[in-house]
Amino acid sequence: MTVVGSSSGERTFLDAVNRLLAMIGESEVGTLGSPTRRINNAMRGVADARDEIYYRKMWEFRRGYMEIDLVASTMWYALPVDYCEMAQFMSRNSNEALIPFVSFDKMANMYPELRLFPPGSGVGDLQSITQAAAQTNNFGVSAYYTIWNGYIGLMPVPDADFVTLERTLFGTYWKQAPALASDYDLLGLPRNLWLAHHSLALASFKKYMEYPDWQADKVDGVRLL
Repeated sequence: MTVVGSSSGERTFLDAVNRLLAMIGESEVGTLGSPTRRINNAMRGVADARDEIYYRKMWEFRRGYMEIDLVASTMWYALPVDYCEMAQFMSRNSNEALIPFVSFDKMANMYPELRLFPPGSGVGDLQSITQAAAQTNNFGVSAYYTIWNGYIGLMPVPDADFVTLERTLFGTYWKQAPALASDYDLLGLPRNLWLAHHSLALASFKKYMEYPDWQADKVDGVRLL
């Protein structure tokens, strides 16, 4: 069966699974839906190897860039969906440059009037007029940022003058590995790591299938990294 891969030229979940099946003399499959035990083991092998490589170190291809468009009187802003952790402090669009990070607990201690509770805290309206009115002294030039539950929070809360001056904050971050669930989900690895991934995936697959020679493929995969 001929399997159509990603039109982008990147290796897909289905591509990688079919390569493993071919290594043990199995026929390719057209979809990963309703997998047999063997196909499921191949899927696990592909995912295991991808994550082993992806989180092995802070590869340059994992670096992401974000821009936060400021809104006056708004503390919390959603982080990119693939956010894992910050690579550097946030940066202003002026000579003042970096805005340092503090934990939310430290921020709350620094600003005891803080009433704009983080998303996921279970406290009602996160940006209500009542909450904002309780801490008008904490509006102004944002000096610190914090991270909480997929959001970035700024304190002091940006006021209109700061927003007019800066408009946008910038940051670099390390990405999460993309999900591997459907046929054409992309591995998220550059081409120069595909061979290492294949060997590591084959080792994991063989281990799940209780093949005795899986360790040789593991050694080969690590060597190729």
